[in-house]
Amino acid sequence: MSHIMYEKYIGALPLYRQKKGFGLLCVSSRTPIVSWIITCSKKHLKSVYD
Repeated sequence: MSHIMYEKYIGALPLYRQKKGFGLLCVSSRTPIVSWIITCSKKHLKSVYD
């Protein structure tokens, strides 16, 4: 998860391009990746937001 977020926010690599790499893991759309980011952000980054 940290790699996905790093590539998206630091490396400026859009999720649609990251999705190509996850195609090997049977991830066919960006929806699961986006939900992973949202879930992890809510769980682990709340203290940073506050």
